[in-house]
Amino acid sequence: MDNPGHQAVTYCDTFLSQLSEKNVSCSLEGAMPFHTIKASLQRTLKDSGSLPKLRVIPLLLVSGNHFVKDMNDIKSQLDALCDVELAHAEDGTSFNLLSLPEVTDIIFKQIDEGLIRLRAPEQDHHNG
Repeated sequence: MDNPGHQAVTYCDTFLSQLSEKNVSCSLEGAMPFHTIKASLQRTLKDSGSLPKLRVIPLLLVSGNHFVKDMNDIKSQLDALCDVELAHAEDGTSFNLLSLPEVTDIIFKQIDEGLIRLRAPEQDHHNG
């Protein structure tokens, strides 16, 4: 998670696929977008022979409109091929990593490091 942009997506993809060959990852846009891997994923699901369960878990910054619109769109495109379940928080609300302090800490750390690389004055850095 503590990687910028495409590196974070690639890291997650590599890590998850090493944990299990059943894990598949994509992004909503940018690196490895869903629309580019959809056909391959659909073939894999069709070839499974049974109705597999698929959990759609937003890993990075998917929240709000992306969760409501894009995650539900992915679900609708795969519903005929598998039992699709969208991840949710323990309290039943939409799952999003931005609500976790560990994630916002990483984001602020990356902003601070970016400002240092840009040689921004110290008073402009986030201190907290």
